[in-house]
Amino acid sequence: MTDDKSLSGPDTAIRNYPTLLRRYANLLELIHRLSSTVHLEDINNQVIDGTVSLLECKAAVLLMVDPASKDIQIVAATNLDPSAYLNRAIPPDTSVAGKVVKAGSPMLIRTEDASSKNPLYEFTAFSSVHPTSILAVPLKSKSGSVGVLEAVDKLHGDFQPEDFSSLEALAIQATAVMDNLRLFRQSDLIAELVHEIRTPLAALATASALLDRQDLSETQRHSVLSTFRQEIQRLNELTDDYLDLARLESGRTRLMVEKFSVATLISECSEIISPLVHAQGLRFRQEVVRDTLDLTADRAKIKQVVLNLLNNAVKYNVTNGEIILRAYHGPITSGKTQETICIEVSDTGKGIPVEGLPHLFERFYRPQEGSGFARGTGLGLYISKYIVESHHGKLDVKSQVGEGSTFIIRLPLIPPGRSTGPLAAGGKQ
Repeated sequence: MTDDKSLSGPDTAIRNYPTLLRRYANLLELIHRLSSTVHLEDINNQVIDGTVSLLECKAAVLLMVDPASKDIQIVAATNLDPSAYLNRAIPPDTSVAGKVVKAGSPMLIRTEDASSKNPLYEFTAFSSVHPTSILAVPLKSKSGSVGVLEAVDKLHGDFQPEDFSSLEALAIQATAVMDNLRLFRQSDLIAELVHEIRTPLAALATASALLDRQDLSETQRHSVLSTFRQEIQRLNELTDDYLDLARLESGRTRLMVEKFSVATLISECSEIISPLVHAQGLRFRQEVVRDTLDLTADRAKIKQVVLNLLNNAVKYNVTNGEIILRAYHGPITSGKTQETICIEVSDTGKGIPVEGLPHLFERFYRPQEGSGFARGTGLGLYISKYIVESHHGKLDVKSQVGEGSTFIIRLPLIPPGRSTGPLAAGGKQ
């Protein structure tokens, strides 16, 4: 096991000057692309693809440290089987990444450096490429090492000093881009939240002024107090949704994956929503294929999504309307077809205008008041979509004005690379 100082030997930088010149030109182009990327998943993919291209190595792996649990997880890799590693917490004491995070410095580790009885994690987990050497550099932020970038085996020859400098430059730039993206999204979210808070605060200020009037009738006074209750509830919902969203986007929320019965979950959601459905004079029915309808996911989070969709179906329905909750097996195509569980929430409500559909899952988006939609925080659907996509699923909607809407949750039976246990929720941006 050695650090970057061991990357010595012939002065390849002089001998390979034309090649290095092309490499650094490609590195500058890659850095430019990273700087203009606004989605974390795209940044991750560009970093690992760039590593393979720049260093001409077999595979590349990007690992990040979870800010809450301090677990180290592989968030992206190329030329490796994703089912063998993706979203798994790796052992910090017996992995290359763990040693680099602890030391805070780059390392070159070869097969002969590792104990044959207790090989380091990467040398066994990445057995499909039969790694013999791994060059790893830390991603360092103000708070310390936040991740590791690993290059696995040169295609020709051994890793050289210029490989280390290229990988380190890429890691430094990737960290800066990730930090900037996180700060941008946080400031953007805070600005949106402040904007949203102004409306209920203005309503409360107006209501307070009305209560000071001596000529206010008892009926008017009750109406003002009702406004107080509604706007305070709205502020509470907005605060809860904002905190939930902030935890999801920062990666501090851990999805606790377990195998469970979807039929049982549907029954629980039905019992919870039934009093509200009946209070609004609506009809409700559920259609569930009960045999072998099992799902591996975060049960509490999926329940949160279903309940949010059911609440919307109640709020946006019409008098004597109906709500249908379905669950069944279904396919989803994402590169390849894989078996899924589908959960549908349908209503016979007002429907969603065509112009509103492309924006429906955006943060703080609500249809115009003229469409007759109830007020909400504008975060529920965004959070729901975020949760579903964190499970590598999809949340879609079909709607027609005057006829109603159907929201469809499609989830893989098992998230890629998972059986049970914790799963990071901060990958989607």
